Amino acid sequence: MPDSFIGSCWPTISEYFKISRDFQGIFSLIVSFFTIASSFLTIKLTKYLKNYGVIAISIGLTISGLIIIGFSDNYYLLLLAAIPLGFGGGAIDSILNSYVSLHYKAIHLNFLHAFWGIGAFISPLIIGSFIVDPRGFKDAAFVLSIIQTTILIITLSTLVLWVKVDKIYNIDSRNTTNSENNKENIGFFNTFKLRGREYYRYLDNIKKYVDFGRLYLCQTLKDLDFIEERYDIETIQDEKEIALKIMEWGKDELDTIDYTDMIWLPNKLFLKPYGLLYDYIMVDECQDLNKAERELILKCFKLGTRMISVGDRNQCIYSFAGSDPDSFDEICKMPNTVRLPLSISYRCSPKIVNYA
Repeated sequence: MPDSFIGSCWPTISEYFKISRDFQGIFSLIVSFFTIASSFLTIKLTKYLKNYGVIAISIGLTISGLIIIGFSDNYYLLLLAAIPLGFGGGAIDSILNSYVSLHYKAIHLNFLHAFWGIGAFISPLIIGSFIVDPRGFKDAAFVLSIIQTTILIITLSTLVLWVKVDKIYNIDSRNTTNSENNKENIGFFNTFKLRGREYYRYLDNIKKYVDFGRLYLCQTLKDLDFIEERYDIETIQDEKEIALKIMEWGKDELDTIDYTDMIWLPNKLFLKPYGLLYDYIMVDECQDLNKAERELILKCFKLGTRMISVGDRNQCIYSFAGSDPDSFDEICKMPNTVRLPLSISYRCSPKIVNYA
């Protein structure tokens, strides 16, 4: 709600203090500066004060900023109020967005932003009923501070829920691991050290690890080491660690899935293919299967299932897309497998076959 306060009140404020309306820019610059500063500091603050502590303090800062505006008798005191408003607003935004995106679903993040919109919509309506009077912006500031105080009380009353979620996700130990033990974590400021193509290669590496990691059912860093070697990925810093976190997040975030998820999730979540057990299964181009597809096929087996696979190990041409060159051999190793070589080609003349 405080976000829309200055924009709604500034014409009245500028007349009350006898200053140009252009001076709003100075106020906005101060708010923006301290908003950015608080966003950078939130990681360190949450280590000592926890998420709920930083949020409670941030709400308290916005309350103090509104109270200072309510008591301000000159423009410089008004600029002083911009400091707690900026500090409080930046910390709340960064922590809540991060916390909800990590521990809840996308729909909950949508609700969070929707309620921000409701506050930004209601605030000018409340302010509009006061600014008919030249000093009405002060009364509006006091009213918003009372509303913010109510929100602070509600936040403090939900302390038990914050602690419960922290225990479920073991947030304290994870933060300690990331901040102290994981020295290769790239961090925010280190991203500026990745120049041009190197930065985009860093992001591309993460994407490769996530894509191939799902197709090969990777679960550990050692599994991703195999991906790194097979696909000749030049790892820059912590791409593998980031990829594992993304995959762990993705198994719970099921509102949107892609084609790779369709074959990865049934394996990752140990889903049983009810109604999809077959007497006969036929697989063409079996040399182009990946590990996730092989395991998905095996899930469709029942007692007595027979499988016919057709393939040629020398025609494995889709390894760049995640196919496992060992798929053909892995199928041949299955119990009771009988190999039937296809020695006659009906696709082209013997001369072409001999040349190939």
